[in-house]
Amino acid sequence: MSKQLVFVVGSTDSRLNVMWNSNPDYALTPSIDKADILCFQGGMDMHPSLYNEDPIPGVYFSKDRDRIDLDAWDKAGTRPKVGICRG
Repeated sequence: MSKQLVFVVGSTDSRLNVMWNSNPDYALTPSIDKADILCFQGGMDMHPSLYNEDPIPGVYFSKDRDRIDLDAWDKAGTRPKVGICRG
């Protein structure tokens, strides 16, 4: 059986990359187009406007990060996706 290729969206966390690379069933790919699975990293909250709510003072979010994640989600189509908490 060949390894499943994983694309980590916005990957800058070397611990996450080590986790995927240490598993014999998976290998990282730098190409979302070649990926079998997408992994979304944890981080700041999603912007509340995405679910028709107003921001709460003191809660941090990144519209740029939201756009990157949502674009990757759309591009992945029906491929499996896993996520780590964002908020």
